[in-house]
Amino acid sequence: MLKLKKQILALALATILTTIIPFNNIANASSVGNMESDDFTIDCIDDETVVDLLKEEVDEDIVDKVLEDIEIMDNLGMESGLVIDIDVQKDTIVYKLEICEGVITTMEIDADNKNGDISLAIEEGKSHDEITITDDGKLFLDGNEVIVETAETVEDETEIIASAGTDRYAVTSAPGSTKAADWSVYKRTISTADIRTAKALGLMTRTAIGLIISNFFPLYGLAYTIGSLVYSLATLYSPNSTHISCKEKVYYHKTRGQLTYKAGLYAEKRIGTYYAQANYKGNSKSQTYYACTQYY
Repeated sequence: MLKLKKQILALALATILTTIIPFNNIANASSVGNMESDDFTIDCIDDETVVDLLKEEVDEDIVDKVLEDIEIMDNLGMESGLVIDIDVQKDTIVYKLEICEGVITTMEIDADNKNGDISLAIEEGKSHDEITITDDGKLFLDGNEVIVETAETVEDETEIIASAGTDRYAVTSAPGSTKAADWSVYKRTISTADIRTAKALGLMTRTAIGLIISNFFPLYGLAYTIGSLVYSLATLYSPNSTHISCKEKVYYHKTRGQLTYKAGLYAEKRIGTYYAQANYKGNSKSQTYYACTQYY
């Protein structure tokens, strides 16, 4: 029976991990998919790993729940490839992720199929956060709504391409055979002046911070990475702050624009600066990456 269950899981995962699955109300969410470069930042879990993590026989409804949770993780920018353990308990499933060296996050996910809300219970060490993302795009932290003030400056709109679907992800090295210095043509700045968390950043988990930012700001799947940057800023300089601000400058390639280095794949360089205070004040940390969009 266990062998059969694992075969069912492997087959279902093989299907879900090669399909683009849109997620309601998550701006620029990263879609689940197989990535083909060694320097991808997003790390999606593979079917064999999930089969191994489910150490014992489970019912089909548990298999379905695991698949749903994996889909949610990846679409929220929480790389499911960081999962190191799946603990199937009586009333819930607990996922353990190593989001960076020495930092372990445990997470429970509850998706309400009736109203479309998603709730996550997150623990990192002594920190605990309860996040709810509603079907209409609102986000609540420990029952309090997170409010965002967004100002976006656009000097040259990204080309819109008609397609059956898209897959968005980030790479850390210049794509194709290009050089980082050649991505030098400034196009626009995307900015979020104030994300009000209603909870001190120093008391929050890195995962919750990243989820909050990525729900309102296009991070192309870098929730853990950016969450960790802002968390480190907060703990060093402003642990009592309840504000986050973000700014990203977008650049195109100097001769090829939004580089297409294989059919339907477009990219742009982004240099992001992130603050643990409102209105881009105080200390900051930066992250450079290439935002890629694959059109199908």
